[in-house]
Amino acid sequence: MGGLARRVSYEKALQEQVGRSIAVLQVDAGNFLSDDLTLPAMAAEARVKNEWVLKSFDQFKFGAANVSPRDLPYLSELMKKPVHSESLKRFPFLSRVISANVVPASADVAAFKPYIIEELRGSRLGTKPLKVAIIGVSDTQGTPGNIVSGYKFLDPIAALKPLLLELRPKVDLIVVLAYVDRPTAKLIGTGTTGIDLIVAAYQLPLIQSGG
Repeated sequence: MGGLARRVSYEKALQEQVGRSIAVLQVDAGNFLSDDLTLPAMAAEARVKNEWVLKSFDQFKFGAANVSPRDLPYLSELMKKPVHSESLKRFPFLSRVISANVVPASADVAAFKPYIIEELRGSRLGTKPLKVAIIGVSDTQGTPGNIVSGYKFLDPIAALKPLLLELRPKVDLIVVLAYVDRPTAKLIGTGTTGIDLIVAAYQLPLIQSGG
């Protein structure tokens, strides 16, 4: 609640309280862009809003953002191969938009990175940096054919397993950003080995009846 401004303000207040002795890693689990599904085409104001979100995530040094189906209508335009290089120049944070299971359905769009590795430093961590791997996964919210805006959605658990084996010896912590409902988040946790933390988000509340 409160959006980007609240998150950045919370980080600043926390750092001031502890004398900047801790390391802070800001991430987003998905649905961070406007898809404007009520219109046949994305409205100009939605595009402007999305541009400023990408610029703000870069300005405030966010570690990564996970791709969700609701982010793809805008992201897919930036990821088209003829404009991808220019998109990265305009929005450097685009290189930190990640997904391990959202992959190109055609040769027309570029692939997202499956993960990012961040090194965190702070006096409470000692002299050695803390290496954190951040992996992104998402589901399609029941989209027919599992294809959205030129990308297809693979099984998140199947996509995670080889990455967890690869990353576990290389990092101190593995964080999974998951745009999934609560039961699927539980399945990811119980169906894999090596995850330290799952940060889950969804269009609907995670606290569901009978959850």
